Amino acid sequence: EHAILAQQIERPPEEMRQAASEYKKFAEEVRQEFTSVVLIGMGGATQGAYTYRGIFGIEYGYPKLYIINSTHPSAILGLFKNIDLKKTLFIYSSKAGSAPESQRLFKYFYHRYEGNLEEIGSHFVAITDPGFPLEKEAREKCFRAIMPSRIDVGGRFDALSTEMLVPAAIMGIDIEKVLEDTAENMLSR
Repeated sequence: EHAILAQQIERPPEEMRQAASEYKKFAEEVRQEFTSVVLIGMGGATQGAYTYRGIFGIEYGYPKLYIINSTHPSAILGLFKNIDLKKTLFIYSSKAGSAPESQRLFKYFYHRYEGNLEEIGSHFVAITDPGFPLEKEAREKCFRAIMPSRIDVGGRFDALSTEMLVPAAIMGIDIEKVLEDTAENMLSR
């Protein structure tokens, strides 16, 4: 029984380590092109990013990360005072893409851009469960990237999920070290 529990505890950090280099590579690409990143999501889709930003901060030379999980007009208007749309990447993070607040926020920001699908889509990334409506919409709208979330990572390991590690990497956080330290700490218990 203890061996099964140990395997379940070790799995999320180890499995996400395999994706970490991909996330870091993407973060470097973002760093070269954008000065701001806006994370759009509700509830759990943004909480880990708040935590990573609060604990580690944003490394020098990395884009400023804004988190929008409110449809209140003052939050959105305040955001526009701080960003240059031409140099901003939006991450639409939603397990299925069905939260109406996130959908409205995405549509609002998407329609601020002009150009063809590829030009507009180059400012958007989706993090979502494979096979759900957001993945389909992101393909249709030519998003820069679609990052599949790990359906089996959540709960107490949510901070180690795609939804949390991608924004962390974009802030310049060494996510490989975070995962390594997490795995070591879990094994030492």
